[in-house]
Amino acid sequence: MFRKRQTIPILFLFLAVLACNTLFPDLPQNTVPDPVRKDGECTDQRFKDAELAAFQTMLQERKAATDAFDQQITEIEKNYKERLLKQRTDYNNALNSCKDAACSAGAKADYDTYVTREQVDHEAKIQIAEDAEQTAIEQAQDNYNAAVEEARRKYCTKAYEVTGQIADAQFSGVICSLEQPFTIDVTTPFVNYPLEFTPSSSTGGSYSFQWTQGIVNASGSGTYTVAGLETDSPQLSVSGDSTGTIPVGSVSGAGAVVLNLSPLGTGACQ
Repeated sequence: MFRKRQTIPILFLFLAVLACNTLFPDLPQNTVPDPVRKDGECTDQRFKDAELAAFQTMLQERKAATDAFDQQITEIEKNYKERLLKQRTDYNNALNSCKDAACSAGAKADYDTYVTREQVDHEAKIQIAEDAEQTAIEQAQDNYNAAVEEARRKYCTKAYEVTGQIADAQFSGVICSLEQPFTIDVTTPFVNYPLEFTPSSSTGGSYSFQWTQGIVNASGSGTYTVAGLETDSPQLSVSGDSTGTIPVGSVSGAGAVVLNLSPLGTGACQ
């Protein structure tokens, strides 16, 4: 009887050590994507300074995300292990109080159910923490990308001054980016109005206009193309239809005009 009583706690100690090795496996490595930097293509120092500041901010935001993840995991693991060790103690106590195999089997079944439930909950909490970290890191990258594109628009995108004339209509304006919507003003002896351009690419797109002067209403739309961007004298060709109306009728027509684009220095559209 003496030797049998000594064997039981030793056996439980062995099981506890084994359980610690199986219930608390090493955590899988959480892979964090590398930051993507966009620091080329523009030599303007103002752009370089803005890009570097945005990159440093992104690194700080990424570190904050990974630090928060590490803190969450530490807390999750601490609570998980405390609960399992307590349940292991309760399980051992239940076994010590059992008098037959049925009681021991019931205690083990209860313990196994608890462990399974805790493991599922544990994995779910880790997944939530990983998702939160991933979302924060992706947002940091998005913030950086937006800041760099804004700096590129300010300091690197080539801008153009627009000039041209057809009959008594003069065209003028500044295009800050051929890939973003822009406006060209039309000035005539009778009315001034803007042409609104919507690019589909840097070499073309569509335009429209609408104006009212007294009892006259006019509107029109069409397409445009840009040629010669590789030169110092690119041109913007506009063609389309227009309609003018007055209370007693309307008149429609088609027309085209070629406008000159004079390159401006970077930063002209700040």
